[in-house]
Amino acid sequence: STGYGLIGTDAHAWMLLHNLGNAAENQIIFSHDSTSWGSDLRLYDTNGDEQPALALGPNEVMILTARLTVPGDALLGESVSTPLSMCVGNGEEETCQTISLTFEASGVVNEGHQRSVPASGLQWGIRADMPSATSQLSWSLSDAGMTVQGWSWSASGDLTIVGDSIIMSGVPGSLATGALTLDLPDDAPPAFHSFSDASDQSADHVIRLSLEVLQIHRASLLVTSPTEQPHLVEVGEETLVMVRLENPGNGQDTYRLTHEVVLDENTTEDPGVSVSFSNDMVSLGAGSLTNIPVTVVLPVTTPAGTPIGIRMHMTSMGDQSVSDSDVVII
Repeated sequence: STGYGLIGTDAHAWMLLHNLGNAAENQIIFSHDSTSWGSDLRLYDTNGDEQPALALGPNEVMILTARLTVPGDALLGESVSTPLSMCVGNGEEETCQTISLTFEASGVVNEGHQRSVPASGLQWGIRADMPSATSQLSWSLSDAGMTVQGWSWSASGDLTIVGDSIIMSGVPGSLATGALTLDLPDDAPPAFHSFSDASDQSADHVIRLSLEVLQIHRASLLVTSPTEQPHLVEVGEETLVMVRLENPGNGQDTYRLTHEVVLDENTTEDPGVSVSFSNDMVSLGAGSLTNIPVTVVLPVTTPAGTPIGIRMHMTSMGDQSVSDSDVVII
């Protein structure tokens, strides 16, 4: 991870910490080497609170920034690096992971990495030390890779967007600040994006943004046949039920299909209904749907004239808290 900082301020390098185990880790030890910019490396959470000690619950994810102050006498483009190690456990059970962090003096910085499901109003704060010889810096949206179909960018503060250009205006030799705002379409696919472009006025003033679009797991299930319910059937004989499955999310997903008998005053327990899906695991791309046949057989002991409800479920394997269902009454 590489962090950028204005001269005399903190450079921020972001990272994601994930406890892959099923137990809490209450003593995560981190260590790093000294650099020519000093050894005062600090970790902060997304609220801007310093984290001198780290702890993670089972499967918990934490986004952190490692910060190191860029000296006042550093030159633009100058950088230092250090390994950062994090360890859990003791003795033979100790497990460590190490990443390399680089901190660079830059003329332009942003306020961090964005990690979000498709949404409107995603914002990056941009700060720049204006060069002494110009009152304007400009970058190209297309050269930075930011012109993605369906995406809408806007600017505020000392930043404006004119055509393909992002323009920052300020007093030469002073600090200029602004914000870039992105509206994503609802179907933006999950992906990691990194954008960068050097200013036309100064190669040391590079605008850099990063964004991780997260997957939204959604599910939609509808019984499409029989259309009239309760549907009359013969006990002991196969009855065909058609079910439509749809993935309204923004990425590929796999769903598990299950069923249950609806219990009520007429049906106090499952009488032994047989339900067979043509495939009980179904994969669907974003926005796609499929229709599957389901075979239902009522046992011969089913009382005549007693309607039985069978609820069909689809559950996302990407996020098992996401599901949908519908009932067929026969």
